[in-house]
Amino acid sequence: MPMDNNMSGNSSQMMMSDMGMGMTENDIYPNLNSQEKAMYDQLNAQQRAFVIKMVNMGPKIQMMRDKMMDGQGQMQQDRGMNRGMMQQDRNMYNQR
Repeated sequence: MPMDNNMSGNSSQMMMSDMGMGMTENDIYPNLNSQEKAMYDQLNAQQRAFVIKMVNMGPKIQMMRDKMMDGQGQMQQDRGMNRGMMQQDRNMYNQR
């Protein structure tokens, strides 16, 4: 693979294994198209490590986004319940 030509000791993989990340360069590289591979081959070890870190963060970001969306839905439900309670309180006050 041409990706090892620019790297001494495959340092981006070592950096990623130190961080305990899931996907490695060997997992990601075969899934790139030819244009992406050409771009990736031009990156230095630090840039490659950053790309791999971002790829591995993707699922975490999606989970955080899902939790935020769930939280917003819960907030809207809570608001709806509060509106109903306020309406009941207003009706009780108007009946006096």
